[in-house]
Amino acid sequence: MNTIQDIILGIKDESENMEVISLNAMVVSIRSGKEGQAFSYITANLKQSSKRLIKQSDALIQYEDTVQTLLKDLENEIQQVNTLNTQSASQQKVENSEIIAAATKISDTLHEMVNSSKTIKQPIVKAMEGIQIQDIIRQSLDDILLAIQKIKEPDTSLTPEKKLEQYTTN
Repeated sequence: MNTIQDIILGIKDESENMEVISLNAMVVSIRSGKEGQAFSYITANLKQSSKRLIKQSDALIQYEDTVQTLLKDLENEIQQVNTLNTQSASQQKVENSEIIAAATKISDTLHEMVNSSKTIKQPIVKAMEGIQIQDIIRQSLDDILLAIQKIKEPDTSLTPEKKLEQYTTN
């Protein structure tokens, strides 16, 4: 940007020099009288052109200063974004490592539970077999008690064959 400002300042200097030259030429044309009138018209136009160039140069310098300020502000904003980006990335790495650590801990705990369940599986199976046997015995005893309740005392007047028939049919 310095080269642009240097060019604009060069244009302004040349315009100021042209204005001084046009003033000198105006003085010469006035001294010349009627013969210098055409020359005076040209120098007046030259003077107006140089004044416009000076104004435009001043406006460009002011605009260039504004652009410089805006560029510095933009650079600061970009730097802040980069800083936030870096902080966010490092924070995300920390959060990711915490998540990975927690997942690893959970995985290790689950593996321990699986291994523990393998060691207690056999005693549980034996206990369940014992419970099943107890259940079978209880059902059998219940069936026997029901059968005994159904058995009636046989009539003593019956023959042994009739008694046997009575027991088997009830």
